[in-house]
Amino acid sequence: MSLADEIVNLVFPHRCIVCKAKSKSFLCDECFSKLDINFPRCRFCSRPVASENSICIDCLKGDRQFSKGFVLFNYRDGISNRIVEFAKFYEQPRVFDILFYFSSIIKDLDVFEGVDFIIPVAMHRKDIKARSYNQSVVLAKTISKITDIKVCFDCVEKIRQTKKQVGLSAKERKRNLKGAFRITKELKCKKVIIVDDVFTTGSTINEIASLFKAKGIETNFFTFAATPQS
Repeated sequence: MSLADEIVNLVFPHRCIVCKAKSKSFLCDECFSKLDINFPRCRFCSRPVASENSICIDCLKGDRQFSKGFVLFNYRDGISNRIVEFAKFYEQPRVFDILFYFSSIIKDLDVFEGVDFIIPVAMHRKDIKARSYNQSVVLAKTISKITDIKVCFDCVEKIRQTKKQVGLSAKERKRNLKGAFRITKELKCKKVIIVDDVFTTGSTINEIASLFKAKGIETNFFTFAATPQS
């Protein structure tokens, strides 16, 4: 057991990471039931929107480089954001195993149709060193087990360390990531799917998707959660 595991078990001994109630898992049954997967989604990126069959503002702008995407949870539901927080900042990536409970839903998603490889969003080597792992790689491995699609771990590299995206406007996010990634190997395929933890404005997905698009490769994406359209 790692030091991080010992700390979590000490602070949250068999307790829900959200409400702190006694639980057999990191989520109690009540909090698990509050995970929001039934919400109106953008027809292209699947993020939460105000009404059914709507298109979010970012997709309406027409500058998306991906074909389609799917987000499983609403990041504002109070549960999924706590899971992401534990995965990223408490060294507990195993919380993403919750995806296995939604395997039947994930397997049937059209974003995985015809996909040759899963591409986790790359982190800069300095950021990986600081965190000790890339949460998108953990997600990609989990999705691979569910869908039987291979992960290409070293297809994309983040070559420039960027500012944190939190707090930046959509334009600032796009500018912040410009030229931050590169494709490291030639893939003989027609379609890939990018996997990340949270979809906010789509800047990261778009930047990586544009690299594959330039090589004639179609790109979809899957993220654990997404922030609602503001």
